[in-house]
Amino acid sequence: MVEHFSKGNDLLVISTTEDQIPGVRVEPLFTRGAGFRNLLRVPRMRKVVRKFDPDVVHGHYLTVGGLYAALSGGKRIVGSAWGSDVYVGPVKSWRSAPF
Repeated sequence: MVEHFSKGNDLLVISTTEDQIPGVRVEPLFTRGAGFRNLLRVPRMRKVVRKFDPDVVHGHYLTVGGLYAALSGGKRIVGSAWGSDVYVGPVKSWRSAPF
Protein backbone atom coordinates (compact mmCIF):
# COMPACT_ATOMS: atom_id res chain seq x y z
CA MET A 1 0.00 0.00 0.00
CA VAL A 2 2.79 2.41 0.92
CA GLU A 3 4.65 1.82 -2.34
CA HIS A 4 1.47 2.63 -4.26
CA PHE A 5 0.91 5.95 -2.49
CA SER A 6 4.59 6.89 -2.67
CA LYS A 7 4.31 7.50 -6.42
CA GLY A 8 4.47 11.28 -6.67
CA ASN A 9 4.20 11.80 -2.91
CA ASP A 10 6.61 12.10 0.00
CA LEU A 11 5.79 9.41 2.56
CA LEU A 12 7.04 8.74 6.06
CA VAL A 13 6.37 5.42 7.77
CA ILE A 14 6.74 5.29 11.53
CA SER A 15 7.33 1.66 12.34
CA THR A 16 8.61 -1.01 14.70
CA THR A 17 11.09 -2.29 12.11
CA GLU A 18 13.96 -0.94 10.06
CA ASP A 19 12.54 -2.45 6.87
CA GLN A 20 13.24 -0.33 3.82
CA ILE A 21 10.55 0.66 1.33
CA PRO A 22 11.80 2.07 -1.99
CA GLY A 23 11.17 5.81 -2.17
CA VAL A 24 9.79 6.03 1.38
CA ARG A 25 11.39 7.34 4.57
CA VAL A 26 11.05 4.75 7.36
CA GLU A 27 11.53 5.75 11.01
CA PRO A 28 11.72 2.77 13.41
CA LEU A 29 10.53 4.70 16.47
CA PHE A 30 8.61 1.98 18.28
CA THR A 31 9.53 -1.50 19.55
CA ARG A 32 7.37 -4.51 18.78
CA GLY A 33 6.00 -6.04 21.98
CA ALA A 34 6.92 -3.05 24.16
CA GLY A 35 3.28 -2.34 24.96
CA PHE A 36 2.70 0.74 27.09
CA ARG A 37 6.44 1.52 27.10
CA ASN A 38 6.02 2.68 23.50
CA LEU A 39 3.97 5.58 24.86
CA LEU A 40 7.27 6.99 26.15
CA ARG A 41 8.29 7.41 22.49
CA VAL A 42 5.26 9.57 21.62
CA PRO A 43 7.10 12.90 22.17
CA ARG A 44 9.80 11.81 19.70
CA MET A 45 7.12 10.69 17.23
CA ARG A 46 5.37 14.05 17.53
CA LYS A 47 8.65 15.83 16.83
CA VAL A 48 9.27 13.71 13.71
CA VAL A 49 5.70 14.27 12.49
CA ARG A 50 5.89 18.02 13.15
CA LYS A 51 9.11 18.27 11.15
CA PHE A 52 7.75 16.13 8.27
CA ASP A 53 4.49 18.15 8.30
CA PRO A 54 2.25 15.59 6.56
CA ASP A 55 -1.05 16.44 4.92
CA VAL A 56 -2.55 13.21 6.29
CA VAL A 57 -1.58 10.79 9.08
CA HIS A 58 -2.84 7.24 8.52
CA GLY A 59 -3.22 4.87 11.46
CA HIS A 60 -2.89 1.38 10.01
CA TYR A 61 -4.63 -1.20 12.20
CA LEU A 62 -6.94 0.84 14.40
CA THR A 63 -6.23 -0.58 17.84
CA VAL A 64 -2.59 0.50 17.91
CA GLY A 65 -1.95 2.56 14.79
CA GLY A 66 -5.10 4.57 15.34
CA LEU A 67 -4.00 5.50 18.85
CA TYR A 68 -0.55 6.63 17.70
CA ALA A 69 -2.03 8.49 14.72
CA ALA A 70 -4.32 10.36 17.13
CA LEU A 71 -1.35 11.16 19.39
CA SER A 72 0.89 12.21 16.46
CA GLY A 73 -0.18 15.84 16.34
CA GLY A 74 -1.02 15.49 12.64
CA LYS A 75 -3.60 17.80 11.07
CA ARG A 76 -5.78 15.17 9.42
CA ILE A 77 -6.08 11.64 10.79
CA VAL A 78 -7.48 8.62 8.96
CA GLY A 79 -7.50 4.97 9.95
CA SER A 80 -7.98 1.54 8.43
CA ALA A 81 -9.89 -1.30 10.03
CA TRP A 82 -8.55 -4.66 8.87
CA GLY A 83 -10.84 -7.12 10.64
CA SER A 84 -9.20 -8.52 13.74
CA ASP A 85 -8.59 -5.04 15.12
CA VAL A 86 -12.38 -4.65 15.20
CA TYR A 87 -13.68 -8.13 16.04
CA VAL A 88 -10.82 -9.61 18.14
CA GLY A 89 -9.20 -6.55 19.74
CA PRO A 90 -12.21 -5.49 21.82
CA VAL A 91 -12.71 -9.07 23.07
CA LYS A 92 -9.08 -9.35 24.21
CA SER A 93 -8.95 -5.82 25.60
CA TRP A 94 -8.21 -5.42 29.32
CA ARG A 95 -11.19 -3.04 29.46
CA SER A 96 -13.59 -5.80 28.41
CA ALA A 97 -12.15 -8.35 30.83
CA PRO A 98 -14.44 -9.31 33.73
CA PHE A 99 -13.20 -8.06 37.10
